[in-house]
Amino acid sequence: MAGEPLYRACGFTTVEAVTDNRGGADVPLLRMRKAL
Repeated sequence: MAGEPLYRACGFTTVEAVTDNRGGADVPLLRMRKAL
């Protein structure tokens, strides 16, 4: 994922890896979380 290193550097952690295919092509996504 292109933005993953940036979000990790800002303190986010991966909660879940999912795939969205509503447009007909599989798109990998990461759900990320940061404690405030």
